[in-house]
Amino acid sequence: MDKEVICDRIYENERGTIIFGKYNFSKKALLPTDVSPFSNESSSYVVDIKYYQCPPNYEWFSDWMVDMNGSVDEQGWSYNTTFYNDNWESSINKQNVSFVRRRRWMRMRRKCNNNVEKKEIFDIQQRTNDRQRLKFVQQQNELNENVTAF
Repeated sequence: MDKEVICDRIYENERGTIIFGKYNFSKKALLPTDVSPFSNESSSYVVDIKYYQCPPNYEWFSDWMVDMNGSVDEQGWSYNTTFYNDNWESSINKQNVSFVRRRRWMRMRRKCNNNVEKKEIFDIQQRTNDRQRLKFVQQQNELNENVTAF
């Protein structure tokens, strides 16, 4: 009997600046109005890829890998002027000044036997992810308050 196979996809997001005519991209440069450093396909917050957990009753059977399909550069990055439109390109557009970039990571998982212990571990990991998400939202709110104070 074949096991159910699912491909999880996560976007890694960065904002760029130009210093001495050179583009520099970083997660630390993201604005409070931007997506989080890691997001899902609907731009919602996702925990850092190194902490992303396999759901209960599933097991990973691949490592994370960069999706090289579509309009991407040699490292899998796509560039745009904003995270919120669909005009992603495989290189920096110097006419429109591309200041954001993202790349899609994929990992395969499959259904496994029911395992109560694995479910308990997932619940603990999920609570940890929820705390990280809350911390991220609080930091974003503090940044928004500081920006508004000016």
